[in-house]
Order: sequence, then C-alpha cells, then structure tokens
Amino acid sequence: MDANAAALAFWGYTREELRQMPMAAIDVAPADIRAEGFRKVAEGAARRFEWRQRLKNGEIRDVALFSGPLFYQGKTLVYSIAHDITERNRLASSMMAAKEEAERANRAKSQFLSSMSTSCVRP
Repeated sequence: MDANAAALAFWGYTREELRQMPMAAIDVAPADIRAEGFRKVAEGAARRFEWRQRLKNGEIRDVALFSGPLFYQGKTLVYSIAHDITERNRLASSMMAAKEEAERANRAKSQFLSSMSTSCVRP
C-alpha cells in the first residue's frame, strides 16, 4: 500500500509505516467484504464505496473511496481517492434526528388540538 502526503497526514502514518501495513490495519470492514469490494473495482464493476477506517490514533472515520483498476507491469492494482465524510454523515444523522423530533411534536400538537376540539362546550 502506498499513499500521497495528504493521505499520510489524514491517517497519521509515515510512508514507511503505511507501506508495511496490510489494508486490514486501516479498513474496519470485515476481510470478505473488503476483498469483494476490491474484486469489483478490479473488474470495473464498482467505483465508489463508503468505508470506515481507523486512523493511527485509533479514531474511526467515515471515508468515501473512489476507486478504479490500474494496470501496471502486467498486474491489476487498485487505486483509491479517499474523502473524509465523517462530518457530513454526522450532520445528516443530526438532521434526521431533528426531523423525527419535529414530526413527533407535530403529531402531539395534532392530538392535543383534536382532544381540545371535542372537549369544548358550544353555546
């Protein structure tokens, strides 16, 4: 495995450390799922994945990987461009929770108004 300076800064490893590591040291996904993803990329059947990856400091981050096959010296390799989407996913989750809370409040309001209209005495 190899990486550019931005990836090294993101993961927190030196190039030498990274070159000696198996992908399993970074990817949180089970080996069979990871292998299937790489197989699909090598065959050209898939190009985008969302994975969870472990940084050197132990932090788990959500990463969108844009991958493709790279043919080099008679071998098929896989390249990936990683984008940290942790904050985006956190915000999406927060927005979903806020939407669900607003819907609960709306249902409670409707039930309250419905009960008030049946308990009102009319002259």
